[in-house]
Amino acid sequence: MLQAYLCHLTPEAGAYLLDAAAIEPPEPEGETQYFWVNAEATDWHQEGGESFYQVTNSAGETRRNLEAYQEAMPGDQVLIYQIAPVKEVVGRAHVVRGLHEEASTSGYSEPVEGITLQWEESLDGASWRDVKSDAELDGSRLVESDNSFVITQLTEGEYERILELCEMTRFDDFASELSVPDSEIAVEQEHLHFPEEEWDRIQSRVEQALANGNHVLLFGPPGTGKTKLARQVCEATVGEDTYELVTASADWSTFDTVGGYQTTTQNTLEFEPGVVLDRFQADGDGTPANEWLVIDELNRADIDKAFGSLFSALTGESVTLPFDDADGDPIEILDASRSHEEIGQNRFFIPEDWRMLATMNTLDKTSLYEMSYAFMRRWAFVPVGIPDLPAREDGDDSALESLVADYVAVWAANGGVPEADQHYETVGRIWRAVNEQRAIGPAIVEDIYEHVAAASSTDTADYVSPIIMYVFPQLEGLRRNELEQLIGALDEIVDDETGELWTVARDFFQIDLQPGGGE
Repeated sequence: MLQAYLCHLTPEAGAYLLDAAAIEPPEPEGETQYFWVNAEATDWHQEGGESFYQVTNSAGETRRNLEAYQEAMPGDQVLIYQIAPVKEVVGRAHVVRGLHEEASTSGYSEPVEGITLQWEESLDGASWRDVKSDAELDGSRLVESDNSFVITQLTEGEYERILELCEMTRFDDFASELSVPDSEIAVEQEHLHFPEEEWDRIQSRVEQALANGNHVLLFGPPGTGKTKLARQVCEATVGEDTYELVTASADWSTFDTVGGYQTTTQNTLEFEPGVVLDRFQADGDGTPANEWLVIDELNRADIDKAFGSLFSALTGESVTLPFDDADGDPIEILDASRSHEEIGQNRFFIPEDWRMLATMNTLDKTSLYEMSYAFMRRWAFVPVGIPDLPAREDGDDSALESLVADYVAVWAANGGVPEADQHYETVGRIWRAVNEQRAIGPAIVEDIYEHVAAASSTDTADYVSPIIMYVFPQLEGLRRNELEQLIGALDEIVDDETGELWTVARDFFQIDLQPGGGE
């Protein structure tokens, strides 16, 4: 009788009467029940805050699922889901008064029935997507009704499961750490030099490709600065410690890129991620990461063999690998659409802003593995070429000399070499002669220049040694007449009185080369 009488009083009046009469509040009868409540207003979302949920809507119509209001009793536990703007579970509450009458919140003059809830604590909780997609909640009335009622009764197990979802650490929780906004993509020359128009093209193409969600493959002759450019892009965009540089190999398999079982010191087998998957976890707890990857000489690998199981993941599909972690859970590669899911040691989440940059020497294309079309579709190919080397005009090589001076100025600014203009013309002529048979980039020319820069004149400089050391390895595959023509041209430029260029070339290329044979 006492409880029936108290339910018609305001909470303050009931508390006053109980205190004045020194009566302990009656315990709610029966077992605790559990409810899900959709909330719009937030003004009561504070400790002790209360809200009245009436059984009629603003049009005076009785709400669906009336039995949930009728079942609610004082002490029952409630999860509060905010329908806008956050669209997630925002707190826990409890029923302080079961079905009773109060003044209408919709402006009606007559009292209306409803239940009163009191706020307990705030939660950074589960979204409706989390709840709806959870296998343990499949078949619950909440999910089957698609959350269409204001109040829905839950089982204790469903209530506890939703609380577990609220406590999960999800990939979404690391959204800011994993994000690389377009505004942070930086493609700068720094320690490289390109003619202005060429650089504008490279910079624009790389920036646009990365912003569009593509991986970037830089291709061109050896020595054009492809690897250095890729590293500079990563360092400027994601930081020096947030990318990895690896060199592809013909021996690569999915063990190297994806990972596989390895023997531990305890003589057990554990999954060890490869160079690609390792970019997505920061530690052994599975904390997600977004470390970019630079793959040098990508086409040296058998791409289909090395990246096969990653193809789907690279195009936005999740993959379950045929491996288990130490707890027996399958290793999963999750695409960006599954950011709402829980992190775990067995889960490798590919952030939407993760990128690979790779390099490929066009010189190697005939002797190395070809990339399949399926793999190439995932990349933007950006050419990194060499400058047009000016031809000699009326015995004047000043234009070529000026071009070399531009490059030397950049090399010298990096503190590596002096600006020794007495060598500019000769170095330029060597570069031009080589390029007539086999394109090489300025990095190889820089090696030649560094070797001779300390010499006070062209007469005392040793040009033969750097040609043998740095140029000869780039000439593999040239025909006999092409080699003879090139070595003859180089001999004329450097005036090799000892004949060492010819002697070493015969041994290096295992061809009986003769002066004048290429004419």
